[in-house]
Amino acid sequence: MVDQSVSGVHPRPVINNSNESGIGRSSDAVRELLTVTLKQSGPAAFCEMLFERADMMRATDIHLDPSEDGTHLRFRVDGFMHDVTLLENDAAMQVISRIKLLAGMDITDRRLAQDGHLSGLARKGKADIRIGTGPTIHGERMVMRLMPDPEILIDLESLGMVSEQCELVRSALAAAGGMMLVVGPVGSGKSTTTYACLSHLNRPDISTVTIEDPVERRVRGASQIQVDPRIDFGFVQALRGVLRQDPDVIMIGEIRDAETANIAVRAALTGVNVLSTLHASDSSTV
Repeated sequence: MVDQSVSGVHPRPVINNSNESGIGRSSDAVRELLTVTLKQSGPAAFCEMLFERADMMRATDIHLDPSEDGTHLRFRVDGFMHDVTLLENDAAMQVISRIKLLAGMDITDRRLAQDGHLSGLARKGKADIRIGTGPTIHGERMVMRLMPDPEILIDLESLGMVSEQCELVRSALAAAGGMMLVVGPVGSGKSTTTYACLSHLNRPDISTVTIEDPVERRVRGASQIQVDPRIDFGFVQALRGVLRQDPDVIMIGEIRDAETANIAVRAALTGVNVLSTLHASDSSTV
């Protein structure tokens, strides 16, 4: 599978106009609800409602983008951005401060970019949220990535592929050793697809190891490793260690450099099934 390419597996997204109108109606209802909540109950209640409604609309990201007119609140749903409401900049600043406080970030520093993490428990939900902030000419910007429920693993049949495409993937995964790369831009479903492939391979009679940054979903029976560059424990160090631990299947969350790629290819050539992802516009550019 190292030099084998599977064609037709990743269909291009199709815009469904009826779905777009449905999202538009949902956005109108959310806009009214959030506006009332912020005015009547303050930023704490607003944040709870914001996360709840984003979950309901199956948003993957929440954007708070300041401008001279106010702060635009937008959701990314099915890969497309949707306007939800326009907040006054002062009100948006209170909301951002509330979220930063919950995530343990420095609420006094708006001049530097910060990264944070909000656990599902802290927000009374199941999934965690990754948070990034940074300064703009109009104020602080915040983007939140809603991580998938760590307890739910999707299967190949639920990815939206036709039966012929599913069979191509199963055939590739059935090979004894080799590498399968899931390639696409940010937000295209690389991690979801990789976990579905891992779920298909994972069995009680094999040794499965994942190397991730961070661990996004729990895989029953697999040894899951989270890298930590702060202590010089990155993908390369983790992968070298795992290869000495008799693995049958290794999932690498992302190949970010040539050294990781070289070690992964060598592992695949020795009979290990390797799954990983690459950031690219499509597979032909890799």
